[in-house]
Amino acid sequence: MANLQDGDTILLSAGAYNLTSSLYINGRNSVTIRGPAGSTNVVLAGKAWITPTTATRRSASGPTARTLRCAPDIRDTYDNEIIFNPGAQSPHVYSVRLLNAGSQFIKSNPTDVNAGQGVNNGIVEYSWFEYTGSPPGDHGTGVGYFNGISAHAAQNWIIRGNLFKNLHNPDTAAYLWNPAVLFWRHSVNTITEQNVFLNVDRAVAYGLDNTTPYFDHAGGLIRNNFVCLFPGFMSANRTADPMGRSSPGTLPAL
Repeated sequence: MANLQDGDTILLSAGAYNLTSSLYINGRNSVTIRGPAGSTNVVLAGKAWITPTTATRRSASGPTARTLRCAPDIRDTYDNEIIFNPGAQSPHVYSVRLLNAGSQFIKSNPTDVNAGQGVNNGIVEYSWFEYTGSPPGDHGTGVGYFNGISAHAAQNWIIRGNLFKNLHNPDTAAYLWNPAVLFWRHSVNTITEQNVFLNVDRAVAYGLDNTTPYFDHAGGLIRNNFVCLFPGFMSANRTADPMGRSSPGTLPAL
């Protein structure tokens, strides 16, 4: 990773890679990280997603840290699993399985949220987001703080053909209505289409905070998605108050 040059591809052989620190892409353009075509046997595993250890994640920043066609599995991280930091543009996450994130599975941070400047033109497609057991404990922001994708001041993203599964908190968590797909804080023109949301607390939110001095989200489409909750999946208290209006500690309702 330290020797990456513009346009490089890292091809990962099949196997489990137990990472002890974060992987960073800094100041490089059009980098691709992937497993062999058709492989389902490449795993990048963090140190833990429940116990407080050093976060293991991948982060992209730089002029155009463009393409991350990642290994099939990235899992068990204490913090975010993929982060796009200020300076990154046009990221592409394709055919990745993300499991058991300690916070957001994919996070896109702003350069200047008040000016609406962030990571633009991202594509996340044909990928898998899932908790295979319980969601994370308290990592400093309350029990159960997570999203499938959380993007701030992001313009012109496409979220297409993905599966979001079991992104669900118990009633005892601090956050009861986490969106699986969240674009907010000055985001623009998001398209969310052809995704499957299976047993998630909230599927899609464009905007979430009406206290900001700017629009939370403008433009965009939500179309041709499939949302399914298994019978009895939600408790009686949750189904009686589906937008969390009377539940303390939840994310604010739209």
